[in-house]
Amino acid sequence: MTPTYGMLHYFVDAEDMPGGNGSPERYFTGGIIPTKDPRIPNLGWANYLGRMFAKAVNPVAIADAGFAIEKIGDGYLIQVTDRLRDVEDNYSYFSERRLELKRLFPDNFFLIKNEPISG
Repeated sequence: MTPTYGMLHYFVDAEDMPGGNGSPERYFTGGIIPTKDPRIPNLGWANYLGRMFAKAVNPVAIADAGFAIEKIGDGYLIQVTDRLRDVEDNYSYFSERRLELKRLFPDNFFLIKNEPISG
């Protein structure tokens, strides 16, 4: 199988997504993209964008902005921060970096446009 999309993320209470809101199942790996509206819901801490989404990736701009990016097969693996723990330990930093990274993609590429207010 050729992967299309994948993510690794740790959901915190500020995020209204599966695994958040006090659930002990806060880690999420994998991803399912609907065929009717093939857009990414939001960026997780680490994201694989396969062939279907790779054309929207500007690897030079992403690397120049200080994000880790690696070409794998027909797609790209991109990290929002250097450490997964940033999501829990410094959510405001993670959130700012995620918003900055999302700005490097075309408009309407992501279903979720705004960042939740961190507590």
